[in-house]
Amino acid sequence: SVTPALAASFNVSTAAELITAITTANTNGTADTITFTANIDLTAAENSTGSQGDNGLPAILNDGGLTIEGAGFTLARNSATNFRIFYIDGGSVIINDLTISNGATTAANGGAIYQNAGTLELNNVVMDSNTATSFGGALHLEGTATTITDSVFSNNLAPSNGGAINHQTGSLTITRTVFDSNSGADGGGINSTQAINITDSTFSGNTATGDGGGIYRPTTTATIVTGTTFTNNEADNGGAMYLEGSTRLEISRSFSANELDMTKVLLLC
Repeated sequence: SVTPALAASFNVSTAAELITAITTANTNGTADTITFTANIDLTAAENSTGSQGDNGLPAILNDGGLTIEGAGFTLARNSATNFRIFYIDGGSVIINDLTISNGATTAANGGAIYQNAGTLELNNVVMDSNTATSFGGALHLEGTATTITDSVFSNNLAPSNGGAINHQTGSLTITRTVFDSNSGADGGGINSTQAINITDSTFSGNTATGDGGGIYRPTTTATIVTGTTFTNNEADNGGAMYLEGSTRLEISRSFSANELDMTKVLLLC
């Protein structure tokens, strides 16, 4: 009989150790857990994904699933050279209790994380001061499903859409998460073209130079927002949300009292 592979565990305190752990996890054919034991600074790009720019860490591949336990530490780009932090190319990725900051793409999308495939789960994660040259200052999502819980997105920037998150494929579920002071062209907080479900969250001080200070939804997929507060978000149209053609719209126990202009809080097209 074949003995099942056991999950592998790695403790990391340096960039070199983290790079080695991800490289090993990509090829050992089993579920893996990487646990931080210190703050880690990334000082150089580790690889390039061509037109999608450089990455500070090896691309995460589909090889049994990866859990990253941040243990309250910070992973940051500390370099004059721009690169994003993570590129996810498949599999199931879970990130817990980690601050990810100062990621900056050299091209295109996702300043902190570019999810090209697979599923992504973020729990108690802080995404702060990440920037993209196009879409998704912190996250660019093209996987099958993303779940975000008890997290914070602050001071992220995308000159195109989705100051914090650019959501292109798969489902997006957000619970008890704060979006504060993010900015983009459309969707200062989130630009989403697929089904989205947001519960008990807060959007404050997000800005869009175009539409949707908090959320921009140019789509006919379902929009469900429950128990969520929008305050002091700004945009030319739809200070809180700009919704275009949603076939299912549910908003309950939510909304703002202090946008710049109450006629611009929610715009449905």
